[in-house]
Amino acid sequence: MELLVEEQQILKDEIIEVKYKIIVEGVVVKKTLQLRRIAYYSKKYNSPFVYWTNNMELAAMQVVEIYTYRWKIETFFKKLKQNFPLNYFLGDNENAIEIQIWCALIALVLLQVLHKENNATLAFTILTAIVRLHLMNYIGMVSVIKKYKLKRTRSTEKQPKKPPNKKVHPHIMPELQF
Repeated sequence: MELLVEEQQILKDEIIEVKYKIIVEGVVVKKTLQLRRIAYYSKKYNSPFVYWTNNMELAAMQVVEIYTYRWKIETFFKKLKQNFPLNYFLGDNENAIEIQIWCALIALVLLQVLHKENNATLAFTILTAIVRLHLMNYIGMVSVIKKYKLKRTRSTEKQPKKPPNKKVHPHIMPELQF
């Protein structure tokens, strides 16, 4: 596992006790739980993070890495839920549901690779919407991304001012001929 964080960024690694009460057969019982509290400073976010764990064996940096990877997984599933909403399933047995979830995961990974490989400037949600609209058409997604990049570079350049469009009454407009 590659290191994502640096050793000197650990601010604290301490054992703390958390006291709580539970009711057992009508009697209030006071309990104490030992936890490990790790404070870590992130240079990337310029902010400290505090992690609580009951694992006393792992090194502090390993705990921070686990939480970092866990957060990446959370953002992955958030992207999955936003772009591939599984509001209803096409089948009602376990196998049909599992196949639909795997298909959504595979589509997400393929679109993510397409997005990264082409250094796409368009938002990932726009890319998924384009794919959803043109799923049954023969259209190359790489050409769509290139066209979008070209459109973005042209729109950022200064365009000469056009004279304002004058509105023409519909009865005066010439008929379109095909």
